[in-house]
Amino acid sequence: MVTGGTGFIGKNFISQLYKKKKFNIYSLSQKKISKKSQHKKINYIYCNLQNKEKLKKKLNLKFQFVVNFAGHINHNEKKKKYGKNYF
Repeated sequence: MVTGGTGFIGKNFISQLYKKKKFNIYSLSQKKISKKSQHKKINYIYCNLQNKEKLKKKLNLKFQFVVNFAGHINHNEKKKKYGKNYF
């Protein structure tokens, strides 16, 4: 399972795993991506990682490995702080 699998690093990591074809890959993320952007053989699970109850319900599987790329960035706060100089 890859947490943060729909983010920049997570998507690229999953792409490399997908090429190996030795793994059943699950992507756990809060951010949903379009069907067009999804790999066909990747299992996408959408849930807020901070909500333990929902997480337990959605993750009724056992994983050999968990790779964590999950993170939260609040770009609005950075825009307030840096103004026009941010993005």
